[in-house]
Amino acid sequence: MRVMFCASGGFGELTQGLAVARYLRKKKDVVSFISRDDSLLELIKAEGFSSHKVNSPDESIKLINGFDADFVFMCNSKTAYIGKSATLTKKPANAMVCCLDSNWLFLNDKRTCRENCNFTSPDFLDRIYIVFPDNIYKANLQENGGHYKIIPFFKKRIIAPGFIPGGIRISKKERDKFRKKYGIAKGDKLVFLYFGQRYKKIKPYFEKVANDIFCELNKKGKVWLMTKHKFNITAPWYMHLKKLFKDEREFETAIDAADLVIQHHGMGTLPKCIRQQTPVLCYVPPLKKELPYYIHLETYEVKPFVKMGVCKMVAYDNYLLAKESIKELLYNKELIENMKCNQKLHFSNGEKGCYDDLKNLLRKKKKNTKIKSK
Repeated sequence: MRVMFCASGGFGELTQGLAVARYLRKKKDVVSFISRDDSLLELIKAEGFSSHKVNSPDESIKLINGFDADFVFMCNSKTAYIGKSATLTKKPANAMVCCLDSNWLFLNDKRTCRENCNFTSPDFLDRIYIVFPDNIYKANLQENGGHYKIIPFFKKRIIAPGFIPGGIRISKKERDKFRKKYGIAKGDKLVFLYFGQRYKKIKPYFEKVANDIFCELNKKGKVWLMTKHKFNITAPWYMHLKKLFKDEREFETAIDAADLVIQHHGMGTLPKCIRQQTPVLCYVPPLKKELPYYIHLETYEVKPFVKMGVCKMVAYDNYLLAKESIKELLYNKELIENMKCNQKLHFSNGEKGCYDDLKNLLRKKKKNTKIKSK
């Protein structure tokens, strides 16, 4: 197979694309990337993939055709289709178009909403890969008691193969080496925090929580807060990393080595926590009930994960619940073990399922081509 990835949006979207690309590379398929974002291109090159800078969707089409792609992957369908980072706005001549997305991305669609259609989906998608398992995807559909309603046009194109990224297996030796490198003793607790692009929005809310709860916890024993984000904190338990990590493996080692991960709603990070069976607390925006039903909020996306017991969530402004949740997820042994058991139960790796479906789509295409040629 020959597969071209359109990388756009943020690091989370690229993380999902890289996970599939690595699997394809293992299978000896030919992979390349295009993007309009220099920072994403740097990360792609660091992974050893071929990549090209494009300045317009028309340039993308020329590169895709020249590459003779069997598939084009939009990571994700919205950021690659609309806005300043748009890399693909029409279907290439010979390639099938796939995307990696969360289910909410097919809600605000010009076919169903009457205003504020900020999340318009391209109508030329051949396959949509939802980046988590089928049970979580289905649990969040309106007909099953969830929030989202997806129209048949998109629904029939959807497959939920498992978590993408499916994560990296981290050894005990790697975990112990990581903790030793950063001076985290055997009895110490490590909290790893990553808010991604939501850092500036969450910062004013989390800063007070951090100063209060970590000062309180450190009176009983050493509890470290490790993050690349800059907070107004001068305490000895605050470990500010000037750069995050050199690669995906080191990032995931931090998650595995942590006793607790505090993150935004990001679907690039949450699967890694579930894979490593690390307790996790997701920060989400406050719920605005006055908004129309079809408006997406991160709360709705994280809710089924909470129901399945693989994480907890807290609204940005809920100071008391944040403090209580951090304390529980560090010291409530029963809660911690239940969450780890649920994470193990609900985890499944999605890259293989995605790959198998691609092979099947390609077989069908070649078969149909032969029939037409006759």
